[in-house]
Amino acid sequence: MVDDGSNIIYVNGTYAGDDDLGKLLADFMQPDASKINFKELANGVKYFKEEGGWENMCEAVEKYAEKKSEIAEKRGAINSRAEDIISIMTNAKLSLNQALDMLGVKGEERSLITEEVKKRQKAIS
Repeated sequence: MVDDGSNIIYVNGTYAGDDDLGKLLADFMQPDASKINFKELANGVKYFKEEGGWENMCEAVEKYAEKKSEIAEKRGAINSRAEDIISIMTNAKLSLNQALDMLGVKGEERSLITEEVKKRQKAIS
């Protein structure tokens, strides 16, 4: 399983059988939509290569990349804050809630940091 909810299936792409799987694998390697065996795949290739669908795909990929980047930034910030909180807890001998209160951490950020700190504490013990 991949963390985004999708599944990865590994297929031997060199398979060249005369059955449907062999034809499908050959279709995946075929850049010319008119030479593709399966109509649905041929239509998709034609759309994205010849009818401007690549513009829509580029936009979708850009949006996906932006979303992933925002998520990564948020995770990085939470991880950094969690490290700071753990350091404050250790050095000032404060509880998690006391450290969070001292820094004025509230709302969703507090929940995310609490979860990360507890995960790290569990991994240590």
